[in-house]
Amino acid sequence: MLELTVGIISDFALAICTLFVMLAAVAAWWRQKPYTRKDFSEAMERICEGASKLCSLQDEVLFCRSAVAGAALKAECYSILKDMLQNTCFIVERADACFSSDLSRNANDAEIHRRANVVVRRGLPLILRVRWSLLRLGFSPAPATCQRTLDAAQDYARLWSAVIGFLEARFPGCRERLAAAV
Repeated sequence: MLELTVGIISDFALAICTLFVMLAAVAAWWRQKPYTRKDFSEAMERICEGASKLCSLQDEVLFCRSAVAGAALKAECYSILKDMLQNTCFIVERADACFSSDLSRNANDAEIHRRANVVVRRGLPLILRVRWSLLRLGFSPAPATCQRTLDAAQDYARLWSAVIGFLEARFPGCRERLAAAV
């Protein structure tokens, strides 16, 4: 009888804790401001700048074994992963809207639909990988953290190749305009 009572009380306590965590997550989500194109482009700049900084910090950690450099490396990894997560969610949300919408099924719309599907298929696993890397960030040594960040960055680059293909299908001549802008 005592075991049953303790089991019921612990299950009830676990359910209440889960409810509070869910409420806190909803409150945080509700208070979050919308992610804009400006936020997206600023995050892209931080990712590009952070990648070169990441390589120099990684060399410093590997050769100097400095605790300060290790902390800086983890902070840089956190910043890059956070920006990649936000940008990937932004990309997948936009591509999913095209993927799930009813298209008139002419040849161009079918290609747009197919390419949006590729973007979503590459983006969703990347979101899970980046979230997992963010979770493990506090428990891993700096070189392992850096390696996971670099692996996620490679997947992010692959996602961008799919995004460019999607944009080219959606807006013919987009590749030339992108090359001219760079």
